[in-house]
Amino acid sequence: MALKAGTAAIEITPPVGVELCGYGVYLQRRSTGVLDPLRARALVLDSGGVQMAIVSCDLIALMDRTVAEARQLIEGQTGIPGEHVLLGCSHTHAGPVTVELRGWGEPEPEYVAILPKYLAGVVSMAVRALQPARLGTAVGEVPGMGVNRVEGDQGPLDTGVSVLRVESAQGAPLATVYCLSAHGVSHLPTNTLVSADWIGVASGLIEQTVGGQGLFVQGSCGDVNPALVHTGKYVEAGTLAGERVAKLVGGIKCGDEVAIEVATRRVALPLNVTPVDELERAAGEARAKLASLPPGPETFSQWAMARFELDWALEALMMHQRGLREELRSELQAIRLGEALILAHGGELFCEFGIELKRRFAPRPTFVVGYANGFIGYVPDPEDFARGGYAAAMVPKICNNFPFAADVGERVVSGLSDLAAGVGA
Repeated sequence: MALKAGTAAIEITPPVGVELCGYGVYLQRRSTGVLDPLRARALVLDSGGVQMAIVSCDLIALMDRTVAEARQLIEGQTGIPGEHVLLGCSHTHAGPVTVELRGWGEPEPEYVAILPKYLAGVVSMAVRALQPARLGTAVGEVPGMGVNRVEGDQGPLDTGVSVLRVESAQGAPLATVYCLSAHGVSHLPTNTLVSADWIGVASGLIEQTVGGQGLFVQGSCGDVNPALVHTGKYVEAGTLAGERVAKLVGGIKCGDEVAIEVATRRVALPLNVTPVDELERAAGEARAKLASLPPGPETFSQWAMARFELDWALEALMMHQRGLREELRSELQAIRLGEALILAHGGELFCEFGIELKRRFAPRPTFVVGYANGFIGYVPDPEDFARGGYAAAMVPKICNNFPFAADVGERVVSGLSDLAAGVGA
């Protein structure tokens, strides 16, 4: 089936003064300027009347309600079914708070409210740019890009990159979609300038050297940082990734007969509900800690953590009174573009699960995309649950949820695998 493609990009940089996301509780880390702009880039593909869209956002993540509103607007403006739209985020920690996270920054209501219109607008622009096109894929490695942030050199590490090239019927570059795994945290934690982090540098370099739009979709980076984490060397990190992707793109052969299939489903992920007596004990300990701390900058980090634990315990006790939610439902999405397979979810998947999914579908080029179509927090491996790690124990509180059951990663992998089979992978 003959392929058509259209691309577009818009700037989504927030106003100076919004709170930036990440790096600690109750920091009130507000932006003081703009280092580099944030963008939303869109690719729309049409084959045999089946349309789909990929949107790459320089943002930490998106709330379910933002996704739902954006998809509704996109479907109304373009006719593309909402479930055929992948809304992915780079997970930059130098961008605005766009999800509800306890203590990790407050979203700016006006900015969050206008995001769906931005996202619908860039897709509409891409639809208007549709033209006959060709598509090809490649997979490769980016050695030296990432490190396992949990287990160090002894832990697993996904150094792979999956790349999709889209060009016009005449061979002019239209888009490069690339997926690799590394948190957007190469800036210093004290940085207060808005930035797309290393991802913005990589995408810009691809656009300069290859042409067209550079759409990054984040991989399985739950336990992966860039090797240059917290150094401020975002240009070096982005250059490493961008140069490798650009080299891969140069060797891709494209074809114009590309079948498109899309499937979505919502999966139920069980939660381990914290008992009332444990929450009451935690609240009492946090109150005592707060009462014992003298005010001052030297005790701020201890005060902030005690306040966080108290706030969480009180909220969780309210959850018990309101009626418990013992599972979290989250969307999974599978897209087949000819030989390429995109598997998208809303979590911060530990890399061993991404590696497993790519292994299952090898040699098919497989993009395992996190932070997509909503946000559920970390999806850790069983070892992190056993050790009571940050991802397994702390982040659910940040996300206002009880911890997942320890087999959450297996459930996500199984659900995505079933969807992949449904689209012919």
